[in-house]
Amino acid sequence: MSAQARFSALLPVLKDQRRLLARLQQLTFDKSVPALPSPTALAQFELGGQLLGRGDSRGAVARYLKALDIAPGFVQAYATLGLGLGELGHRAAEMHCLRVALRLNPSFWEAQMALGHAHAALDQPGEAAAVYELATRLRPELAEGWTRLARMRLAQGETSAAVDALVEAVTRTSGAPELWLELGDSLRAARRLEPALQAYLTALELRPDLVRAHDSAGCVLQDLGRLDEAITHHEAALQTAPDDVNALRNLGVALQTVGRFDEALRRYRQALGGAPQDAAALSYLAAALTECGRLREAHDAFASGLAITPENDELHFNYSLLLL
Repeated sequence: MSAQARFSALLPVLKDQRRLLARLQQLTFDKSVPALPSPTALAQFELGGQLLGRGDSRGAVARYLKALDIAPGFVQAYATLGLGLGELGHRAAEMHCLRVALRLNPSFWEAQMALGHAHAALDQPGEAAAVYELATRLRPELAEGWTRLARMRLAQGETSAAVDALVEAVTRTSGAPELWLELGDSLRAARRLEPALQAYLTALELRPDLVRAHDSAGCVLQDLGRLDEAITHHEAALQTAPDDVNALRNLGVALQTVGRFDEALRRYRQALGGAPQDAAALSYLAAALTECGRLREAHDAFASGLAITPENDELHFNYSLLLL
């Protein structure tokens, strides 16, 4: 059965989907791979790219399938078709095509990464991690494989393995503040607070206006009991993003901890102004109101929070204390 026949049933749903093949269309064709496709198949592949650029996704897919008819071993055409099917939600078909590509060329790093992405999209962190680990062996010098591996390890709760993978990533791309931010998150999850703080501060050296790095550094400083420094970092986050809900809420917690209740209440209310359904902000607001003796307002805040998250154990516990 021809490649056209095998996938013809899927063609109607591919119409008008411009993003279908965009990502793998950018792959560089590896001319060092043995058994190059014929010039005719390669011409169909390139024509598919031109059609895609003009917005004719269906025509592009037809050309890729034609390339596979001419050259069934055309690795890039299989991988491109697979990723396109995945973007349309056809994960099983996507993974089939990517596995075919990898059988044809086990060193195809991009296909290996795409297969990992497919598993991650299906919420299969263990399978995704195994695939990304193979990708890091194929191209250990590339930070992306290590970063993706770290995210899946963290999703599995394997914080030490996530930290190890991110250390590999920042070793290869030390000038990327976002990688230092992720490393800080993994170290914080592993309760390695001082190294986490250093990672966030390194991210800020590279990009001083990185809001989440300031806010995360503030949270770690709170955990370390360095509250004045924590407040400074949360305020720095808000200088760049005045309406950031997380920074507003976390600043409120720090202010409440040092007894600055009026300021804390103001920050919680600002956070709720941007996110009225934020149960955490409502919980903190209610707790602060309770400490201030404003019990009726605290009752209303607890009731609002429980209406949003009725199974929130912390809210129930704090509310029960108010009712004693």
